[in-house]
Amino acid sequence: MNIPEIKIPTFSFQPKLGPSISTAIMLAVLLALGVWQMQRGEWKTALIAQRSARLAEKPLVLQGLPDGPVSNLYYRGAYVTAPVKIARPYYTFSHTAEHGIGFQLYFPETWNNDHWFLRKSDFVTMEEWKAGALTWPSNEQLAQEAPHEQLGIFVPLEDPQNMIILKEVGSEPIRPLDKIEPIIFMPIFEWKSIQHELLKSRLLNISNNHATYSLIWFSLAFILCVIYVSSHTKITFKD
Repeated sequence: MNIPEIKIPTFSFQPKLGPSISTAIMLAVLLALGVWQMQRGEWKTALIAQRSARLAEKPLVLQGLPDGPVSNLYYRGAYVTAPVKIARPYYTFSHTAEHGIGFQLYFPETWNNDHWFLRKSDFVTMEEWKAGALTWPSNEQLAQEAPHEQLGIFVPLEDPQNMIILKEVGSEPIRPLDKIEPIIFMPIFEWKSIQHELLKSRLLNISNNHATYSLIWFSLAFILCVIYVSSHTKITFKD
């Protein structure tokens, strides 16, 4: 009776210099990208938490835009009773599901004749714009101070959700755009209203898929290691 011959495999790892250097570089890049996505995810989580906390606070009571960094007001509600001065509006080309294509208006405004900022105003449809139905008061009329009460939420001017490519309507505004504080005041009718809740949900709608992206980069790094080891491993059989 013939006994089948048994061959025992042996594995020997035989890396080569060139592929090893290339693999090390690619592995470092993939791991760095994975770590970067993890850090981005942590930053987004903290950002959402910060916005949520500020939006949940009671509105500030202001007599004017306070001194100091305007970033202290980002995502804070405020109720202001103060004389107001506004200038001719700026607009952005925009699109909404409700109104379609048109223009979002922003009025330069000041509450204390020092700090100017933008107040979000009406949305004008393309049909209204072409029909020329809109007329603006003169700068002299706009410059007249009048008692004014406003309730709203401050958001950063640089927020991507607020289209910031602003152009002038009509004549020059009272203050040039580069002198306006990087902040937008978004009026609302009342606190804890449907409009308020919709605005909060939009401001908190920040995509945070960085954990998935990080997993993808780490998976690619693992696959690269498997390919490198398998391609540099030699298998021999001994009796």
